[in-house]
Amino acid sequence: MADNMGNRDTPESPKIDSKIGGFIIIVLLLLVIMMSWMGSSESDGQGSGGSTRISGSDTGLPVLLELGADSCPACRDMVPILAELEQSHADKFTIEHINVGTDRTASQRYGIRYIPVQIFYDAAGTELFRHVGGWSKQEILDKWEELGYPMN
Repeated sequence: MADNMGNRDTPESPKIDSKIGGFIIIVLLLLVIMMSWMGSSESDGQGSGGSTRISGSDTGLPVLLELGADSCPACRDMVPILAELEQSHADKFTIEHINVGTDRTASQRYGIRYIPVQIFYDAAGTELFRHVGGWSKQEILDKWEELGYPMN
């Protein structure tokens, strides 16, 4: 009699397992699709693939937007570089800062995953380029030149 009970359970087990397996596959496919969609809306930091807009500069100058946090060593390294650029090139572009440690919505709003991030905008507020990581003063100036903004 124990064998009969075992025989009755055996044919049903694969049906239950296949239903659960099918459900798991569907859920996994949905997760992959959602993650791909979310990933495609964020920039990889090497271009303007996740382009954003800002309101534009009140000065009519292009804008360098720096997103970082006080707890980030590379972000702290950028502070004196950006301060020097603010002094030496105030007539060429403006610099704005957003601390993602205190502005929790900024990461999502600007589509960033890593900090620091520098986003280059034209004077109208259209994103031109973004870079992830620390950069030297000269690298920033070279990028402005490459984007068509003379820094001399």
